[in-house]
Amino acid sequence: VLDNEVSRRHVIVVHDRAANNFLLRDCGSANGTRVNGHRITTDVTLRDGDVIEVGQSRLRYARKNFTCRSTALQHFKREGEGYRGTIVT
Repeated sequence: VLDNEVSRRHVIVVHDRAANNFLLRDCGSANGTRVNGHRITTDVTLRDGDVIEVGQSRLRYARKNFTCRSTALQHFKREGEGYRGTIVT
């Protein structure tokens, strides 16, 4: 994330295999991390549509099985998001 307020090691996403979900963990960042407007202090289970704020950047978590990058970007265009597309698999 190109943002001067984001630490080099700001957050980590952890896959919880037992529950088959993903957790977001703040790595002790100077400016903190928010999920849906709430600052997190412990691991948070991510839900489809959650908005993650790091620095001045907003990321939307999507738990969808997109067939390719262009399909994912089309989805977010339909959702009305202003974005700079980054897909993490």
